[in-house]
Amino acid sequence: KGLHSLMPSTRISCLCAHRILAISDKVRDELIKTVGFENKIKTLYVPVDYKRFANASKGKIRQEMGFDESNIVITSIGHAVEVKGWDIAINAFSEIYKQFPDVRMLLVGDFDSKSYFNRLKDLINQKSLTDKIIFTGKRDDIPEILKASDIFILPSRSDGLCCALIEAMASGLPCVATNVGGIPEVITLYKGGLLFERENPQEMAQNIIKLIEDKTLRTTLAFQASVRAKEFSMEKYVEKIFKCYSRMLNS
Repeated sequence: KGLHSLMPSTRISCLCAHRILAISDKVRDELIKTVGFENKIKTLYVPVDYKRFANASKGKIRQEMGFDESNIVITSIGHAVEVKGWDIAINAFSEIYKQFPDVRMLLVGDFDSKSYFNRLKDLINQKSLTDKIIFTGKRDDIPEILKASDIFILPSRSDGLCCALIEAMASGLPCVATNVGGIPEVITLYKGGLLFERENPQEMAQNIIKLIEDKTLRTTLAFQASVRAKEFSMEKYVEKIFKCYSRMLNS
């Protein structure tokens, strides 16, 4: 609002920079539309440590969380702020649980907004899901948590490009994510995951149910997710960064 809508600091930064690297085409397009500098802006997707997530083991995560092998574990990684859409995930989960009582959900990350976190807890209590949805708080064993999961979800209301999504794909998880920002640049239809429209817990639930019911689809998407995630490896990112600098130095 007001002066902030003019993005003066961003305009000055873009004016002074030789090159601006956007984390997705969607972010690039938005930046060009807002402040210009089209010739300076290039997309360079965020990297992940592919090997760390692909080669992790699930360890004793399920045992720690009180899950057994019959439980279908749905996991979201982020933090408790409204933009991450965990309330959407909870509403979707309540519909899934009616059909599949063995399903469980992990919400992994910091409780950055106490008011929003309290809203989430109230929502879980209203739907009588207190022992089915677990808030883990911040964790240092994300690769192991992902390996112990069956489905990854990203219900964000807005997202330039989420590292957690690519990490989940590197872990070999089928993903269900919101069709916003740079997410559809990572997941295309039936290529590593399924997309649903923003603020639509019913569609999100339908996609998750589709994965639960169809193990072949789940396996196919998991394989495709792992292959796609290799394109976001740290090695490829560094190679592209060096090429970017090389071109600028040569010119």
